[in-house]
Amino acid sequence: MNFFDQAENDVSKSLLTFLETIILKNKHSENLEKWKLKILTIAHAIVSAIKRSFLSSIQIGLSSLLLKKFESKELLNLLSALGISASYKEATLLTFQLSHIHLKNTCQAVLPNLFSITFA
Repeated sequence: MNFFDQAENDVSKSLLTFLETIILKNKHSENLEKWKLKILTIAHAIVSAIKRSFLSSIQIGLSSLLLKKFESKELLNLLSALGISASYKEATLLTFQLSHIHLKNTCQAVLPNLFSITFA
């Protein structure tokens, strides 16, 4: 088993089939192996991006929870340096953004009813 056989096992068959269907359309068979290596590289890039995005969202959620519970900048920055959570700056930014969205939604729900006037 060579490196590329192992690399192919790391990617789902459905993703490889999807990419091959799109990329190999109208391709000549003489360069097929080169195209398959390119497809495998693209598939690995997709899988890597998805894993990184998923892990990042978990880290930000964890840091937001830890910020609310312990209110410790040092703890978050230490865990961030270890790669366990997002940094204090990222957690506070997320908290600010979420509170802004919540306030905006609350205002949109309350203000129209607050100023409605009914005439008899």
